[in-house]
Amino acid sequence: MGNVAGMNSVSDPSPRVLKPLAVALVSLAAFSYGFVPVRASNDVWWHLKSGKVIVEAGGRLPSTDVFTFTGEDVPWHNHEWLAQVIFYKLFQWGGGTIANPAGLLTLIAFKSLVIVATFLIVLVLVQQRCRCLPVAALITLLALDVSRRLLYPRPPVLTYLFLAVFLLILDNWRARRWTRASLLALPPLTVLWANLHGGFLAGLLVVSFYLVGEVADHFLGEREAEGGAVERAARFKSRLVWLGGTLAACFLASLCTPYGYHLYELPFRVTGASGLVKTIAEMRSPLAPGTARFFMSFFVMAGLIVVVLGVAVAASRRCPPAVDLPILLFFGYEAFRHQRHVVLFAIATAPILGWATGQLLGRVSKKRRRTIIWLASAATLVIAALWITLRDRFVVWHGRIVSISPSQSYLSRNLRLVGGMTYVEANFPKDVCDFIVANEFRGRMFNPINSAGYLIWRLSPETHKLFTDSRFDIFGDKFVWHEWAVRHGIEDDDWDRIAWEKVGLTEAEGQHVRDLCGSAGWPEILDRWKIDFIVAERSELSWPVRPKLLLSSEWEHVFFWIKPFDPSNGYDIFIRQTEENRQLIERCKRSFEQFQARQGIGVPQLPPRERR
Repeated sequence: MGNVAGMNSVSDPSPRVLKPLAVALVSLAAFSYGFVPVRASNDVWWHLKSGKVIVEAGGRLPSTDVFTFTGEDVPWHNHEWLAQVIFYKLFQWGGGTIANPAGLLTLIAFKSLVIVATFLIVLVLVQQRCRCLPVAALITLLALDVSRRLLYPRPPVLTYLFLAVFLLILDNWRARRWTRASLLALPPLTVLWANLHGGFLAGLLVVSFYLVGEVADHFLGEREAEGGAVERAARFKSRLVWLGGTLAACFLASLCTPYGYHLYELPFRVTGASGLVKTIAEMRSPLAPGTARFFMSFFVMAGLIVVVLGVAVAASRRCPPAVDLPILLFFGYEAFRHQRHVVLFAIATAPILGWATGQLLGRVSKKRRRTIIWLASAATLVIAALWITLRDRFVVWHGRIVSISPSQSYLSRNLRLVGGMTYVEANFPKDVCDFIVANEFRGRMFNPINSAGYLIWRLSPETHKLFTDSRFDIFGDKFVWHEWAVRHGIEDDDWDRIAWEKVGLTEAEGQHVRDLCGSAGWPEILDRWKIDFIVAERSELSWPVRPKLLLSSEWEHVFFWIKPFDPSNGYDIFIRQTEENRQLIERCKRSFEQFQARQGIGVPQLPPRERR
């Protein structure tokens, strides 16, 4: 494997006994971080359903969206189709069905192994730069912790692995540990990557960065001066031709998908709508209000890279490989812009921190270096143990430490998954879907976009297609602002009074939203789309329209579900008051009484309301 080759090719003064310990600790921490129940991510569900649709169609890919009635005519360039098929087959192999998602255990185990492989490759890359495996393990553990909040069972986890593999091949070729033949692996890997996830663009960028770095190293004299000028020029030309040819081949390989060049259009459907970007949690900056506290490890790692790299360059009077500069600038910029890219930053820049640390280690005495190695090993052991067993057991709330019950340490989550809890049921609208299916709802549904993934899994396209969902690379912002206007209870005469800066949008972006909605109020939007029933969130903070629905004579409140230990959250169902829906409404009321009785918690009946 690459890790064995890499570790043996670089002189490492670490005691032999510490090397397997370092590998084991990184592997254990990576597996523990990945082997947890699905907690709140809705995307995993629609990825599984997409795989199911493709598998049951005999491998034929839908040409237009199949999950929403608003997007029935919208082309679906599914850049994750192969990952979705693999995920669903793993889920199916684990015995999973729509009614019983036990197969999530198999999928989560696969995801965990992918994470282990990814960060073992990162460990190799860092060790090759710093020449000390225990120190490399400590740096890799930091990179892993930076990534932990974004390690979902979704196709991006495969991009993390492919990025690490690309870096491994390119960096070993750059350092002349591997021959140019190793570059031949990149184009076929690109074909596979481009059919698994749109993150293949990161691979093309990394190859181009190494090409720029090769040129810079040559002209800045960073390469060893072996042979005469003619020989050096010939060697440089050969390397340039090989790497340039590899980049061209990788680009052509990326077109070997069912969608060809259309995959290059997908990022612009999201980033081209600036207002939309501001509404997507993963697209927000880690520095956004209320977000920074979740990314402290990222800020620590970014700060360490800047400080340690600066000290190392000043102390050694040497610069890192030229390729490190574009990698650091690009992935750092993207990570500070969009939190979803924090993992890519951790993987790509950990070797840079490894180089800087290695330069400083090389300047201390052997005795002091040995002490540092043992301290790094001890720190890795203690930190890994604490993060796995104690992380998230306590939180700070208004300056006080408050215990979370039950414990949410990674170890406790690992044990819950082994015990059969594949997902946190209370975080998804399971009872809502059961109620809709049991009572044979008819007509069009308006749904909360944050719960769309699970609703797709349970309902679409078999019984009810959704209004819209969070696949913005398909829809852009065509329908999300309709959902926003209804959810916020915008009346037709409210548009002139909206303070867009309080919404987080500019005036131009606000005007764009208004144009998309046609200045219509929420009742008109529901009428326009012929909505028959609404699945709504109970939180009036995120669903200000809820009181209006409760008071409306046009909508009948037939169901509610309150989240355990969180009475402000849950779900409601409203049915449009029409003669066609009268029997359904009566049936739902009887069914809801039975639902309350099964709950056995004394939930009050549907509240009386005033009619307008």
